[in-house]
Amino acid sequence: MVRSERADRECYQNAPGAKSLALNSLARRAAGQAESAVATSGTVYLSALPTCLCGAGGIWAARTLSAPPQTTKARYKALLEPPGDWQPALRSFTSSMKIQTNNSIAVVLPPPIGDSLIGMVLVNNLVRNGYQPVVFGWVAEQLAEWFPWVRVGRADEYAGAFEVVIELRPTAQGSTLARSGKTLCLADLPAYHGPKHHMVDRIVDIAVTTFQLQDVTRSNGLILPPGVVRRAAANRVVIHPTGSHPEKMWSRPKFLALARSLERLGLKPSFLVAPNEFDAWRGISAHGHEVNALDLGDVARWIAESDWFIGNDSGLGHLASSIGVPTLTLFMRRGLARSWRPGWAPGEIVLPLNVVPSGKLKERLWKQLLTVRRVMSGFQVLRKSNPTALFR
Repeated sequence: MVRSERADRECYQNAPGAKSLALNSLARRAAGQAESAVATSGTVYLSALPTCLCGAGGIWAARTLSAPPQTTKARYKALLEPPGDWQPALRSFTSSMKIQTNNSIAVVLPPPIGDSLIGMVLVNNLVRNGYQPVVFGWVAEQLAEWFPWVRVGRADEYAGAFEVVIELRPTAQGSTLARSGKTLCLADLPAYHGPKHHMVDRIVDIAVTTFQLQDVTRSNGLILPPGVVRRAAANRVVIHPTGSHPEKMWSRPKFLALARSLERLGLKPSFLVAPNEFDAWRGISAHGHEVNALDLGDVARWIAESDWFIGNDSGLGHLASSIGVPTLTLFMRRGLARSWRPGWAPGEIVLPLNVVPSGKLKERLWKQLLTVRRVMSGFQVLRKSNPTALFR
């Protein structure tokens, strides 16, 4: 079943200290180089190690302390070394990233479809470099045919079985899989929040800099199963009009108008929704529109056999891009598109008219400011570019 992406995909934007050079440097260099990090900054942070890394404390909590320019390096260092076992925990965190190929490794994917597919980039790179991770998550389970090289596990069968457990973000099951009760959480690494713009590139950066992998790719390794024929339904345009966040969903009347515009071009629009959304959309079939609600594996097949994909900022756009189908994605803001646009096959994004000054107003008014004509113009750009699938 296509489940809702309930996790907040923008949590990285609000992570305390995510944009702080001082905190990022401290986390990246860890205890051995903390002095040089704070020596170059006028801001000091007192932080607790993340729960997912140390089994204690909260997420990185940053607190700014003002200090005059003449404050010495020694005073900064003293402020950064609170009493207790904080420094040993930090050293443990640093060394724990150096995993061995013979370690038992689990990768726990978050529930959102798009996040899981991006997380599979790390899984693919681990396998390419000789590791044998077991992957957990409903997306990996339902797309097992599309990732035949992946070992998929069920959490209740692997309690406490792994020396190393990697998560993109903290999950309920992650710590239960680890012998130590601790996990390596990518969302607590500075590279997860930048400086690379796109999330796929951030995961690749983590693979190189944190895990020190040598043979690295942007691909998540998705493979078309036997029997799936690419573009078998020529001229079919999959339209995904829903998503996990209502504020990110373009209006139904505009999607229906878009479908009629596509039909006038001789194309075949096909609406695709989750099974739990079907009752709300089944009525459009009375007006001649095709609408389907499928399990995730069948969704992948339906998209693969289509020519194009148009949808809101949601996980199915990432799935289409993984498969190699060109995508057109509707975003409320450019900043979201910069990090979360589908990142594999050729694709275009469409943004509302840029006529309001603030981000909050853009989020409130984007549905009104994004017209059917503007979306059709974006689709024509994508259609005329004669793209081919990009697999790296």
